[in-house]
Amino acid sequence: MWFMYLLSWLSLFIQVAFITLAVAAGLYYLAELIEEYTVATSRIIKYMIWD
Repeated sequence: MWFMYLLSWLSLFIQVAFITLAVAAGLYYLAELIEEYTVATSRIIKYMIWD
């Protein structure tokens, strides 16, 4: 029974690690898009602030 308990905690830590990596990769991709398309990004930001 202790093995299932230990396995559940291990799987929780692995899931948290993968979720953290997925969020970091998504934010990195968004930063790359913002850096690549600065004119479109500035228009979108101006529209979001203005409206």
